[in-house]
Amino acid sequence: VSQLVLNPLFAEKVPYDVLKDFVPIGMIGDLVMALYVHNSIPANNLKGLLDFAKANPGKINYGSSGIGMSFHLAGEMLSLRGGASLTHVPYKGTAQALQDLYAGRLQMMFYPPNKAVIGMIQSGAIRPLAAMSDKRLAQLPEVPTFAEAGVGNLGVTGWGGMTGPAGLPRDIVMRFNRAMNNASARPEMAKAFETMTMVPARITPEEMGARLKHDIDFWSEMVTKLGLKKQAAKG
Repeated sequence: VSQLVLNPLFAEKVPYDVLKDFVPIGMIGDLVMALYVHNSIPANNLKGLLDFAKANPGKINYGSSGIGMSFHLAGEMLSLRGGASLTHVPYKGTAQALQDLYAGRLQMMFYPPNKAVIGMIQSGAIRPLAAMSDKRLAQLPEVPTFAEAGVGNLGVTGWGGMTGPAGLPRDIVMRFNRAMNNASARPEMAKAFETMTMVPARITPEEMGARLKHDIDFWSEMVTKLGLKKQAAKG
């Protein structure tokens, strides 16, 4: 999703046209994530967090792996939907952001409930408030979804998929698609997906193409509505 949907929206120049230069093959799966706050924030649910943010403008800083990444856009969408002021702090990666959340230098963050995050929850340093998924996560069964918390699905997902160059023969596209879908159905892959906090997709090339078009249209509109700007290339 970063390379195919978000980068073209945030980078001043990209050397490709996603819908013309690539052919969809299949999706690996969706990365599920949740919202966490540091234990210094007096909020035990999403409403409490939004009420605190409204009463304390500028006091809620959240980290991400960079401008235009899923974790950043999730915060922008929550700010829009919840009517609260949330300050984005972009990092070069998520490791330092998670460390700062643990230490209380950040007050909020979106991230998958992986082993490291579960450990931080168990230590009492952070608490999960809502899951960004259609149903409750197996890793956080007591945590409500955003819909259950009254905000509604934020529309933010991180997904992985496979594409090929435009014009790739149909038989090759379908061979790869079948191999991907068959592999993701194997028991050992189910364990790997759980470790990565991903939900396997197992869809057709046409379904991936429709998903890709939907996400491009959705985020093109939302980037304008949120007032986010393109970023100059670095390096």
